[in-house]
Amino acid sequence: MEMKDTRIPATFNTYYLAFRQVAMGFKSWLVTSFFWALMWVTPLIAGLIVRAVFDHLTGAKQAEIGLWGLLALLAGLALARVIGITGGIWTTATFLLTSSGRVRRNLFQSVLS
Repeated sequence: MEMKDTRIPATFNTYYLAFRQVAMGFKSWLVTSFFWALMWVTPLIAGLIVRAVFDHLTGAKQAEIGLWGLLALLAGLALARVIGITGGIWTTATFLLTSSGRVRRNLFQSVLS
C-alpha cells in the first residue's frame, strides 16, 4: 500500500518552493537580507556625506561636525560596506548550503523509504 503525502502539491511552483525554503530558515534569510540591504544602501548614504563635504567646502555649510568629521564618517561608512559585503557573502553561503542540504536529505529520505 502506497502512502501519499498530502502536503506536497501535484505540480511544483517555483514561488511555493522558494517560500518554503525561506520559511524553514527564516532567521538566516532575515540576516542575509539585512547584510545585502546594508551593502546596497551605503552608497546612497555616502552620496549624502559627499554632498555635505562639498557644501562645507563651498561655504554653504549644513553640517556642524566639520570637514574631518565628515571624512571620518565616510571612512566609517566604507568600513560598514565592507562588513555588509563580507557578512552578506557568509550568510548567503550558509543559507544556500543549509537549504541545499535540506533538499538533498529530503530527496534521499524519499528515495530510501
